[in-house]
Amino acid sequence: MKSVVQIQNVSRTYWNTRGEKVDALSGISLDVSPGELVCLLGPTGCGKTTLLRLVAGLEVPDQGSILLNQEPVTGIRPDVTLVFQQYSLFPWRTVLENVAFGQEMKGTSRAERETSARHYLALTGLSTFEKAYPHELSGGMQQRTALARALAYEPRLLLMDEPFGALDDRTRHRLQSELLEIRQRTRQTILFVTHSIDEAVFLADRIVILRDRPGLIEETISVPVPRPRDRQSKDFTNLHLEIRAILERIIEQSEIKRTLTNE
Repeated sequence: MKSVVQIQNVSRTYWNTRGEKVDALSGISLDVSPGELVCLLGPTGCGKTTLLRLVAGLEVPDQGSILLNQEPVTGIRPDVTLVFQQYSLFPWRTVLENVAFGQEMKGTSRAERETSARHYLALTGLSTFEKAYPHELSGGMQQRTALARALAYEPRLLLMDEPFGALDDRTRHRLQSELLEIRQRTRQTILFVTHSIDEAVFLADRIVILRDRPGLIEETISVPVPRPRDRQSKDFTNLHLEIRAILERIIEQSEIKRTLTNE
């Protein structure tokens, strides 16, 4: 089975506002299979979002290559959609009009794009809110709208950058479950950035753990916990503790490295 995404020896360097060179990523290689949900997990500054932006075509790697369905990523593509933590909805458009926006940009007729939008509103539980405006929705419902809009683009790859990070625990857990239900129906391929071990273990088929400065893949874990996953189960807890120990080791090594560098 051919990979949807092939990241091959990718490195990225940039300069911060103080004029200092930052090695964001170094030698990253990763394949994502069709229908797979892969979580990128690691400490702040390890390059998770940078990697997502490279895959989205929003940035260009300094070294290496990224292929999407065997084609080089050289810029923004219509078959890749990125969902951010901020909802980025158009406040002057209704929920239906927001979700239909992608198809509108493709030149789809109004009847077709509204039919498609209503399909994804039903999929995300928003059918009764199609005439509402974003300011009339809760944070969770706004993020559902953003997800419906992303799905309505009918992307081959869905990129998600901490989409539930700003929500309370109850809402976040509910949206995580809904995302898995939607993914089961659509077989959507998803690359998902998170800081949360709990979220990664609950969602992922594989968890890719990155270390920081430069961002390197420390470990890749295929999640063995059967679905539907119970956060209280022994398997879930054991894997959570295993990953926490890996992250604590990474953070400790980074702190030692920074101390030695500053001496």
